[in-house]
Amino acid sequence: MSGENRWGAALSVVLFVGSAVRAATPAQRELLRAVQAPLSDKALTASQAYAKTLRMTIEIMGPGWRLDDETQRRIDAMLDLS
Repeated sequence: MSGENRWGAALSVVLFVGSAVRAATPAQRELLRAVQAPLSDKALTASQAYAKTLRMTIEIMGPGWRLDDETQRRIDAMLDLS
């Protein structure tokens, strides 16, 4: 993964979790505090940490949660997926 893609991936994770925090109930916000732990786990590669963080966020938010449109557009643009 190139340096530019690495930054795009990292920023996408931040945007993803931020979107969840904005949509979360107070109880979910408390649980979301734990999703930063994989990002500082030296035993994980960056890709593994990002994947674990995203999985934890999705699990906490539940199946009905979706990214807001603006966050989705920003992530797509950063990852060049549009």
